[in-house]
Amino acid sequence: MKRNTKIFLKTLRLSIIWAAFFLIIILGICKSYEKMREVRYGEIKNAVYIENGVLYVLDFKLFGG
Repeated sequence: MKRNTKIFLKTLRLSIIWAAFFLIIILGICKSYEKMREVRYGEIKNAVYIENGVLYVLDFKLFGG
């Protein structure tokens, strides 16, 4: 039983590290997108937003009409 607990905790720790890694990468992409839009086009625009019931992520329509 103790061995299973050690394996579980090691797996959990590794999973948390990978999840944090991908979250940091995704947040970095979103933040850089927002700053590029501001510098290039002079508009302040969020990377992820909902407009008229449509979900936009980096100007791509994901869900909605």
